[in-house]
Amino acid sequence: MNKLAEVPEEAIPEERDKEAGAEQFGEVFDILTKQKLSPEEIERRVAEGNVEDILERAYEEYKKLRGIINRNDYRSIIDRAREVPTLRKVSISQAKGIAQRAGITLLGDTDPRIMLYAIMRSDTKPEGVEHHHSQMSDQRLFAEAARILGDKDSLKKLIEAYPKISF
Repeated sequence: MNKLAEVPEEAIPEERDKEAGAEQFGEVFDILTKQKLSPEEIERRVAEGNVEDILERAYEEYKKLRGIINRNDYRSIIDRAREVPTLRKVSISQAKGIAQRAGITLLGDTDPRIMLYAIMRSDTKPEGVEHHHSQMSDQRLFAEAARILGDKDSLKKLIEAYPKISF
């Protein structure tokens, strides 16, 4: 029996959010939130190469969804998302507004789409780089976060909600 089913929803909204996210996003979500993987387990899997394999498969899936962020920046975003304890309120508010307009239900302020969006939005374009994700619109960055997570449903909703933006 699901232990969460026995507890009133208002008592553990974050746990319910994590459980729902794990079902929707899969292995990348597990790595980002440490939902099923303890820090020790992640380190063990990194040592064995398992996390690298998961992230490599996830990056390939991201590219199939027409993601444009290069492999190094993608990995940097994932690594930083695992370590970010709090996100800027402005980024959370922007992501929530984008999601709301598109009809996307978020899993609270710690939704992985918000985490990834906030990290990418805070990046600055390095010197000597012609194209960088920091130059993208907020909606496009949110779409990249959905692509990173393999969230095809959210990506479709964004494209429909923002028809004048090239995704």
